[in-house]
Amino acid sequence: MHEGEVISDKYILVRRLGAGGMGEVWLARHQFLNRQVALKFLYPDSLSACTKKEIKRLIRDLSFIQRLDHPNIVQVRDFEPYQDSYFIVMDYIDGKDIRNLITANHLPKTQTQIIYYVTQILSALSAAHKHNIIHRNVSPSKIFIDKNGKVYLSGFIDAVIMDYHYLHNKRLFGTIVYQSIADVDKPNITTDLYSLGVIMYEITTGKLPFWGDVELEVKLGFKPPIAPNEINEKITSGLSSIIMKAIQIRLEKRFQSAEEMAEALETCRNKRKSDNM
Repeated sequence: MHEGEVISDKYILVRRLGAGGMGEVWLARHQFLNRQVALKFLYPDSLSACTKKEIKRLIRDLSFIQRLDHPNIVQVRDFEPYQDSYFIVMDYIDGKDIRNLITANHLPKTQTQIIYYVTQILSALSAAHKHNIIHRNVSPSKIFIDKNGKVYLSGFIDAVIMDYHYLHNKRLFGTIVYQSIADVDKPNITTDLYSLGVIMYEITTGKLPFWGDVELEVKLGFKPPIAPNEINEKITSGLSSIIMKAIQIRLEKRFQSAEEMAEALETCRNKRKSDNM
């Protein structure tokens, strides 16, 4: 692929945006509609183990993802064959992902901003969970913030493909430090909330809560990380407790829904406002 190449007789490649475990993402322009889109080209081996019957089922599942019409979710528009694989057409978000903001040290500066951003992500997850869709790979590179402060969650399309990879070769995708090893075989609603909790920990402290052989730590009983408010004095004990609950290893000790976690954040925000009056 190269800049200027025309894909499927209508998408003109503008520039490469990045790459992940499943494929490359390019900014493209729809030459007839004159609008920008993001094209994700899946690596040929991403689906190499799937039979024709499974590919049909995969396409059906991906079409179900298209129904996730939510203002904080990056919309999937199409899924087409390309050479020996496929590419996915998605809305292009003109903004920065959380990973870039962390690298550039342009993280949210106040607790109010953090809660504002996280609440939008929880709204997106709530909508997905109501359709029985688990993201499975909530990580900084999947969360975008545009110039107006609106947050978008991408990567739902990867969840379906991850299922197929794990089914065939037990190989995991995604950034492992944001995934709960304890429930990798049975991803559930709390899996996504756990990942979001790890991101919140990193944003508020500048550190990851877990290190070393996480899987071994889980098997041996695991010692909890230091609470965020003990590292960053600007974080209240209320927000710190929410983060610590989200990243519990035991599923039953975590928040059980995105709505429950959002409600806890709203309570924390209101308490902070009243304390400052």
